[in-house]
Amino acid sequence: MVRVAQYTRKDLLILSLTMPLVVILINTLLFGARFFVKPELFFGSGLIVTAVMTIVWFLFTWIAVTVRNRLPRDQDLI
Repeated sequence: MVRVAQYTRKDLLILSLTMPLVVILINTLLFGARFFVKPELFFGSGLIVTAVMTIVWFLFTWIAVTVRNRLPRDQDLI
């Protein structure tokens, strides 16, 4: 039976606190000051980067949780 990785409230809190900073940083690196001046660029690019980064975050977190659950802890090795 395949077990699905369980996200905790802490995982979702980390996502919600860090994602706005990551989105602003990536868009600033891509577009510079234009990102803050043009509303269509701000909202369009902001939504696209948010969607992509959220998918990437969930994928990497799923991998981390799966590895954590499958590998033994240090005290289980002895």
